[in-house]
Amino acid sequence: MCSSDLVAMSTVQTSALTSTQIGALTTRQITVLQTDDIAALSTGQIGALGTHQLAVLTTSQIQALETRDIGAISSRVIGALTTAQIVALTSAQVAALGTVQVAALTTTQVAALETTDLRAMGTGQIAALTSTQVGAMTTRQIVALETADIVAMSSVQLGAMTTLQLAALTTVQLQAMESRDLASLDTTALRALSSTQIASLTTLQAAALTSSQLNAMSSTQLGALNTLDGIALSSNQ
Repeated sequence: MCSSDLVAMSTVQTSALTSTQIGALTTRQITVLQTDDIAALSTGQIGALGTHQLAVLTTSQIQALETRDIGAISSRVIGALTTAQIVALTSAQVAALGTVQVAALTTTQVAALETTDLRAMGTGQIAALTSTQVGAMTTRQIVALETADIVAMSSVQLGAMTTLQLAALTTVQLQAMESRDLASLDTTALRALSSTQIASLTTLQAAALTSSQLNAMSSTQLGALNTLDGIALSSNQ
């Protein structure tokens, strides 16, 4: 079947193609599919797309995919999406990604996610990010995380944050961090926190700081701990 034949086909005919037939289409044939043809494809057909086929979809074709179709993209091939395709995804499409798909994204893809898309992601999706993916996020993306996302993140994920990422956290985000997660930060990471961030720590968070963390803090950071935090520290150190 040549490309012109595909263009001439109706959406009904395109949607009648088997998953095997879809998987056999050449990249050139994939690119000539109209957006209404893409929208008409079933989850089974979308799931049959290979890495090369997925990578050649135009941004218009990507945006034509229904949310249920986005969830049908195999985690084995989702890493083939280009940064332009990732940027083209709507927030609803990003929110439709499964946790296995999220974990399969490359660090380049994760860094390409727009902040509006990150805000649309559920806590389960955020919790599915690997530590390597978290470490690849931009500071702008970090700031876009909601407090519920911070709470949902594990100690391993938070511990993977770079000094620049930690320094970008808002005081509200920092206060949302579980005490055990704060205590898991290495001393280098902790030293990246500003005096404003340190001063915003809750008494429970301050009490969870280890002696190693306290010893690594600068005099400015130690001075930023408020009186209430000082009481909590003195009773546990």
